Amino acid sequence: MSDDDPALGKIVNGLGQRRMAVCGPDQDAVSLALTVTDKLLSRLDDDVVRDIGFIFVGTESSVDKSKSISSQLVSLLPAETVVRGVRIADTVHACYGGTASLLSGIEALHASYPGAACTRHGIVVTSDIAVYDDPAAVPTGGAGAVAMLLGPDAPLVIASPVAYHTADVFDFYKPHMSSEFPVVDGHMSIDCYLSCLTNCYRQWRRTKGVDEAVGVTDLADQIVCHVPFCKMATKAVAQTLLEDLAADRMQGVSDKDKERVAQSVAPGARIKAAASLFAGEIAALSSASLELPALVGNSYTGSMFFALASALRSGAAAGRVPSRLMLFSYGSGATSAWIELHYRQDAPGASTLMESIERGAAVIEATSGDREVVSWASEIDLLSKRVRFQAALADMGPGDVLEVGAGEMGRSGEWRLERVDKRWIRRYSKRT
Repeated sequence: MSDDDPALGKIVNGLGQRRMAVCGPDQDAVSLALTVTDKLLSRLDDDVVRDIGFIFVGTESSVDKSKSISSQLVSLLPAETVVRGVRIADTVHACYGGTASLLSGIEALHASYPGAACTRHGIVVTSDIAVYDDPAAVPTGGAGAVAMLLGPDAPLVIASPVAYHTADVFDFYKPHMSSEFPVVDGHMSIDCYLSCLTNCYRQWRRTKGVDEAVGVTDLADQIVCHVPFCKMATKAVAQTLLEDLAADRMQGVSDKDKERVAQSVAPGARIKAAASLFAGEIAALSSASLELPALVGNSYTGSMFFALASALRSGAAAGRVPSRLMLFSYGSGATSAWIELHYRQDAPGASTLMESIERGAAVIEATSGDREVVSWASEIDLLSKRVRFQAALADMGPGDVLEVGAGEMGRSGEWRLERVDKRWIRRYSKRT
């Protein structure tokens, strides 16, 4: 994005973003999922691929109200794996769907009930494209997909307990079945996000039996949050520190500073005061996790996982990979989870994990060649093309065929939507 782009100020200063991923009509949640799953499978040993017992997908960008994305990913598996039996399922709950699929996958690996799948490995995928029709909300969009291998001796391990909080709200939802655009109440969504975070954090502390005098700065090397935009994640960390301040867990805070925060009546004002007071702590706990999300934008179900990859990668570059991380996942509507995650540097797959993260980050950071950085005007043009494509889809009859032109920003080996065939069947192919 050039320096004279009109949206630059809002994106960089207001949202904390540097770039955002955009997709033309030849990309959808299926093609993105095919690409990351294909890449993951290509790097696995044959015996691991044969042992895959499930593929679970989290998305809120499905192109079909019945057929799952996971059913299309099965086509990437060898016949001998499919013959053994592979469980599949998509989970839809706004941005929380990826976390729900991850937790379901972990339960599947450890299941011991009669009829449980006998498997040592599984795959969890998140895939979404975030687009908005409100010009003010367009900069909070993005796109991305993540594929994760679950199995034994993993370098990342979830610790018990996981804390949850839910509420019945309409802060963000998609009632128009033929449109990609959501209905959003931005202020309500921010309030719901922070309310869920506070309740999850409290519930996790109670269930875990954490010493009441110990704050999150002594419990976590990094706090990794769902990132609709980067400033939202820093607000989340500020809110967590406010909770600790109210419980007198923050050391070295003067009475004058405590009073200044207490006098900030509105929630937004309190967070602003906390962000100023705890600027160093917030940066230490969250800035490393925001480097990749600042380039991708909002990837809905994948945003927390991009942030996790960013935190691990930044830690490795600095020579101190965080070993204890707190994850906060939020999905509008609303549900949420607070998760304690441990990184085991001596685990067999630790080096492979870091190599995979580095390869993915290299693609995200590329600014020339086959990964093009476009202007704000070009981005709006791409979004307009998606709108026109959706309109053409809506006008299709059962005997029509809709060819989809190949976009200019794809890379060799990535999957794309090639055409929509008769009876509205989508056909995908690999770029060469």
